[in-house]
Amino acid sequence: MNRLLALGFLLLSFWSCQPSPQAPGGDSPAPVAEEQLWVADQLLADVPAGRAGQLVRHQFYQLSYRLDAKNADWVMYRIDSQSVVDDRAPRRSGFIQDPELGRQTASDADYRGSGFDRGHLVPAEDMDFDPKAMDESFYLSNVSPQDPSFNRGIWKKLEGDLRDWALEKGDLLVITGPVLPAQLPADAPKIAGDILVPSAFYKVIVDLKGRKSIAFLLANEKSDAELGSFALSIRELESKTGLNFFPKLSVQQADALEQQKELANWFKD
Repeated sequence: MNRLLALGFLLLSFWSCQPSPQAPGGDSPAPVAEEQLWVADQLLADVPAGRAGQLVRHQFYQLSYRLDAKNADWVMYRIDSQSVVDDRAPRRSGFIQDPELGRQTASDADYRGSGFDRGHLVPAEDMDFDPKAMDESFYLSNVSPQDPSFNRGIWKKLEGDLRDWALEKGDLLVITGPVLPAQLPADAPKIAGDILVPSAFYKVIVDLKGRKSIAFLLANEKSDAELGSFALSIRELESKTGLNFFPKLSVQQADALEQQKELANWFKD
């Protein structure tokens, strides 16, 4: 009997020392927790996927740059009400090379005489709260060829509305960029020989406090239409761009964030 009790005690001790079984894939990163879904730092760390661009992180925004198209696939940044109110940095007078990419981007001279504007992706007006932020907004990695009537018209209107929404809602996450094909057609329109002229541009806007989202897709051309007519859900935009804007989200979280398209959350009657 004593021997049996001793054996039982040894077996119990052995099993109690074994590590607990783990679910398959336990070493993979955990998905964003539900309560953290609308936290800026979490979403800023969840960079878009779907293209083989060169990831560049600056102090005030990050981007993925396509060397084959001499355009950014996307640019991602945050804008809040305080940054809109603060106006400490004068606008720069000229564009400069991105220090992380150097001469791999388009040059300022490439745009001269092209008939296209150096269209900001992160607008300079969104970055005028800080001199360094203003300088970063004039990196040539942050511009794309835009039709002048588009850049100075409906695109500028959308940029202004976005700042108004930042003032009203308090804290926005923004992803913006040109629509680039996965493979560049041989006859794709270009300037200076190798800078693709995008056919359209997009914006993804996430209201972090109100837990709302919306996206816009606009052709690179003059338009007098209402901005609301260009609105779509993030999910719909993903199908048109081939990008997965928030790849770390679970299916349920992605549905909650990406399927919204309520114009009443953004436009007043």
